[in-house]
Amino acid sequence: MGDRFSFGVVDEGGDVLYLYSHWGGDTWHNDLKGAIWKAGIRSKAPDYANRILMSQLIGESWDRDGGFGFSINNPTDTEYGYIPIVDFHKSTVTFYEFKDELGDAILKLSILDYISTDDEIHAMLRYAQGILEEARPDVTV
Repeated sequence: MGDRFSFGVVDEGGDVLYLYSHWGGDTWHNDLKGAIWKAGIRSKAPDYANRILMSQLIGESWDRDGGFGFSINNPTDTEYGYIPIVDFHKSTVTFYEFKDELGDAILKLSILDYISTDDEIHAMLRYAQGILEEARPDVTV
């Protein structure tokens, strides 16, 4: 069991480093906002910002043998139907649909707009997923 969620960050070459969290689903939005806020001090140096963001998301769990995992260009399990990818190079957070593999972008926000959102992000994502479901009724999001 668990409450799985995955996050991504884009590196200079366009590759995406994904962080899988076995228990992060219920708090992912606030966790990601807080991590982006902390990383913002180095937003002009995206490699540093990416490291800070990942470190903030993992927190005190670096010494544990479970709970988190990394992959490159290969997103893993999420129970929410989408994965946010942070790109400090472009100052964006883009949500991609995910069902066994990464799909289309469903919502793209500037980093500033994203960290300014509260719970309305959940409504925005549900709305975007609803539009996709209407546009492609044969595809389950």
